[in-house]
Amino acid sequence: MTVTPLVELKPANIEKILQKIIEFYKELADEKKLEFNFITNCQNPYALINEKLFEEIINHLLDNAIKFTLRGTIKIELLNLKTESGDFVTVSLSDTGIGIMEKDLDIIWDEFRQASEGMNRKFQGSGLGLTLAKKFTILMNGKIFAQSNFGRGSVFTVQFPVSNHTPSLENKTESVAPVSPPAAQNELPHILYVEDEVMNQQLISMFLRNVCKTDVASTGEEALQMAQSAKYEGF
Repeated sequence: MTVTPLVELKPANIEKILQKIIEFYKELADEKKLEFNFITNCQNPYALINEKLFEEIINHLLDNAIKFTLRGTIKIELLNLKTESGDFVTVSLSDTGIGIMEKDLDIIWDEFRQASEGMNRKFQGSGLGLTLAKKFTILMNGKIFAQSNFGRGSVFTVQFPVSNHTPSLENKTESVAPVSPPAAQNELPHILYVEDEVMNQQLISMFLRNVCKTDVASTGEEALQMAQSAKYEGF
């Protein structure tokens, strides 16, 4: 069953987005002397996604891949997949890192949980990256999977419904009116957002970052204290 997403989805060229992201991460991989490969066998790289959320997903997956890989290779593969439920654009990200034990494959999606719990602190982080990646994927009617061989590496795969977008549309002029740059932070309205779920805090803050300056409170008591020390829109 397809769930109506809570975010706006548009046809986007997955290959172009990946190439842009890879430019940045290849430098990080080079610093660790890791081989970084991008392979595409995709005839139609267009999928229905929200570009910001898709970029966040790939960023989280690549952050982990580089952090948990001490030597070897990181590979991104882009392809089309035909299934009984429809056609998809699939992105697989594999590494030769520390891997994940089979018993831990379920907890990696949970908030503040990592398969590296108990290991050296150099492998620790906030424990939210994969949680957010999964939530963002589901918001876009996509799927995300993880496979791993402990001590040998992991493969994370995301897939999104194919779009029958016509590539020639990309060459059309978007608008005659110039696009205004984002306003400086001190020119944006200042709001207070109260939310006790960390993932929702991250999501809302990301979408509003060029619209308003957002402070986040986790409880009503915290919100009242913050409202007394700062001037928010509408108060």
